Amino acid sequence: MSIIELFASVALLLVPLFFYLTRNSRSKAPSKSNPKSYPLIGSSAAIFANRNRTTQWTSDLIQSSPTVTVVLRRFLDDTRVFTGNPANVQHILKTKFYDYEKGSKSRQTLFDFLGNGIFNIDGDSWKFQRQVSSHEFNTKSLRKFMETVVDTEVSQRLIPILSTAAANNTVLDLQDILQRFAFDNICKIAFGHDPAYLLPDLPEAEFAKTFDDAAKISSGRKKKQELSNKPSLETVDLLSRFLSSGHSDEDFVTDIVISFILAGRDTTSAALTWYFWLLSQNPEIEKEILREIKDKSESPVYEEVKDMVYTHASLCESMRLYPPVPIDGKVALRDDVLPDGTVIKKGMRVLYHPYAMGRLEMLWGPDWEEFKPDRWLQRAGDGVSNDGKWSFVGRDPYSYPVFQAGPRICLGKDMAFLQMKRVVAGILRRFKVVPAAEDGVEPVFVSFATSKMEGGFPVSPNLTAEQTGEDNSSMQGDSPVSNGSLPAHGMSSASFGKHQTLMEGWEALEFDRNFLEHAFNSLQSGKEGLQFVQEITNHLQELWKLGMRNTSWSAP
Repeated sequence: MSIIELFASVALLLVPLFFYLTRNSRSKAPSKSNPKSYPLIGSSAAIFANRNRTTQWTSDLIQSSPTVTVVLRRFLDDTRVFTGNPANVQHILKTKFYDYEKGSKSRQTLFDFLGNGIFNIDGDSWKFQRQVSSHEFNTKSLRKFMETVVDTEVSQRLIPILSTAAANNTVLDLQDILQRFAFDNICKIAFGHDPAYLLPDLPEAEFAKTFDDAAKISSGRKKKQELSNKPSLETVDLLSRFLSSGHSDEDFVTDIVISFILAGRDTTSAALTWYFWLLSQNPEIEKEILREIKDKSESPVYEEVKDMVYTHASLCESMRLYPPVPIDGKVALRDDVLPDGTVIKKGMRVLYHPYAMGRLEMLWGPDWEEFKPDRWLQRAGDGVSNDGKWSFVGRDPYSYPVFQAGPRICLGKDMAFLQMKRVVAGILRRFKVVPAAEDGVEPVFVSFATSKMEGGFPVSPNLTAEQTGEDNSSMQGDSPVSNGSLPAHGMSSASFGKHQTLMEGWEALEFDRNFLEHAFNSLQSGKEGLQFVQEITNHLQELWKLGMRNTSWSAP
């Protein structure tokens, strides 16, 4: 008998057995016991049966395990360890940091997309990229540039699209909108290129094509940047910063920047998608967040955003239940034993499970299923604050590894929170996000590299009472009408629509004024800087003409 015939015979015996075991491993309710492990195939049948809900299934297993750690054996003894034990997480992410790495399989899988970027490498290369990136992320000028980019995208693209949907009673896929928003933002911050993915007609551009276009433009910018010496880095993007800092290797810098684009695109949009769904199910919490937002200015400065404590707590609580990256892992470089006694062999993959950890009673109490921002807060009298206000109390990063932990903790964590708070404030100040699905229907959680809602998140954005004129006392700031009230002669619904558009136009104008002032201060030299300023100036003139044609109100 030839080798081929032998393998064919074995396959004929194993395939029916595999599907028999698969059928019996597919439970109608989530499994609460460890799956059976068979010789040769291990728990492959149960793994295959739950392949469409791996995150939830492994979370169930962890929750039911006395050690909150589960060992799953796959075909030919390919063993993987899933853990929700904070001591284990600290062990692999910090204590034995150099004994656990990304692993060659992970690097090979992601190499075409991430290359040798910071999220796909280990050792000295990672350490060097980390040092370079850490320096740039801690600059005040980059934070200011990010704020300007986000505010502009919110006021000139996100809000107008939601306003149009509200006026026309249109249902939007908020998950798609937020992904487009995040992609435009991260490309501007990283490359200095606007892919214009979030436009009123929501262009059907494939991510890969849009991303390739951005990469090509970034390559052109590299060549230009290498030939020029800019004295100011106040408003330039990450790519220009790296190059101007002396890192001229094209592949090296491209891999770093692409890594940050991919990290920033899906994580913030995933977090915000689930956040707005949770708010729609918890109106009292939404009211408390809105109260905090209204205490801030229309375009809050950094210190105001930083002081949005309750909003910050609600975002953390949302990511506890629906972390953007629900499972992450490392590969052991040598034999080891985890703190809970689990034996690890060299080459074994060890995965920590933020999704499961957010559901552990031992970490969050018996009310872990509830969406409670208060669990992140303390008031005066608790020994934390003495001014009667809420104070945020962070959690141990090894109990809440949503942003990783240890030496590889997320560099963009603070920027992510700033961006999310600005988006939340911009949307909730004007709209109530109402899910289009029937009451009681919960979205289906799916996970690829990041968490998503299966089929998207269809919503109907409704204007708040203040925006529809039922309460005209809350519209403040520099606008054609000082308090946002309607003209004395009243308005038809059509006129009010124009009024709303103009209000948004004046807000955008104010953003551009600030942006223009910032541009003059920071781009004083170079043809590119002057061209940029001229483009903004032309835009201001067109916006001003539009305002003068459509209204007789005096300018602010």
